[in-house]
Amino acid sequence: MSAIQVPAIEVTQHNKKMYLFSMKASKIWEVVKINKREENKETGYQRAFSEVRGKKIRNYILFAKGIIAPAIIIAFDKASFDPKTKMLTIQEEEDAGWIIDGQHRLRGAELASKDENAIDLELAVIAFLNIDEDSQIEQFITINKEAKNVPTSLFLDLLPSLPKSKTEKEILEEKATNIARTLKDDSESIFYGRIVFVGSPKANYTISLTNFVRKIHPLLRDGNMLTLYTHQEVIKILDNYFKALKLTFHKEFLASRNIMFSTLYFGALINLLLTVFEITYKRDRDFTINSIKKTLSYIKDFDLSTLKQKGSGSKAEIEAGKELCNALKKATKFQTQEPLLKL
Repeated sequence: MSAIQVPAIEVTQHNKKMYLFSMKASKIWEVVKINKREENKETGYQRAFSEVRGKKIRNYILFAKGIIAPAIIIAFDKASFDPKTKMLTIQEEEDAGWIIDGQHRLRGAELASKDENAIDLELAVIAFLNIDEDSQIEQFITINKEAKNVPTSLFLDLLPSLPKSKTEKEILEEKATNIARTLKDDSESIFYGRIVFVGSPKANYTISLTNFVRKIHPLLRDGNMLTLYTHQEVIKILDNYFKALKLTFHKEFLASRNIMFSTLYFGALINLLLTVFEITYKRDRDFTINSIKKTLSYIKDFDLSTLKQKGSGSKAEIEAGKELCNALKKATKFQTQEPLLKL
């Protein structure tokens, strides 16, 4: 099996070794893969790759004579370093390493190397050798989340894989992410295929993982409504609730007019959930679709489209939720009163 040898400098930080060297973009591309995160896959940790972004970098190199100063960071599974000769040996095969950071820079440089006016840049590389995937993920998150603001949805998706200690908020976000994943993958759920883990959601039809977790994770905090229930029970509560909403506000759920999964409406409806739950459970001692529909029937004539006047952002969601809560409480106040005390 052939191998590539390059002179490299060994650097140690906190007992972790890394190796600095340079190599032509075209040659690096031959021995690494972009380990991107994709829908419905549990392997890989890279953000979704943008070929358009790669082509922009190609044009920057070719036409603006731009330079690529930041190093490409790679985790090599098939490489070794000889401290005596200061040579790094990389197996010459396409999966010798995975890109931790710099996938678009490398792709752009590789495209530039194949152009008719080819420019094959010598790129700086920082390499980790034979580190496990948890360590690769930790490096990816550290580099991108702290320095480059990795997409929040990807960070949430990766939370279960992170080896570091998690904050209370991250633990709750992980639980909410697992709830989202279960709902998205269940063909019987109203959320089936409607929670977007990677990429942008379709307007009014799908919701981003970021927005889903943002609204659900506070309900999982100690003392809030969902803390008493198991993972599967929370799944059922949310699914039943939105199925009942679909039956009550069926026009708003039509494909051409669906507004339930837009940021404002999803936020407002989650803010309404506690009130619906309290009224329904108090009356029927359950939270089935039929019972929820019975509760929602009191506001079935509410014109949801008017909530758009609230604007956008968290404040608008709160105001829209309050308006729905007040309408429901007003409509059901006589049905939900405690019986008079008889002495």
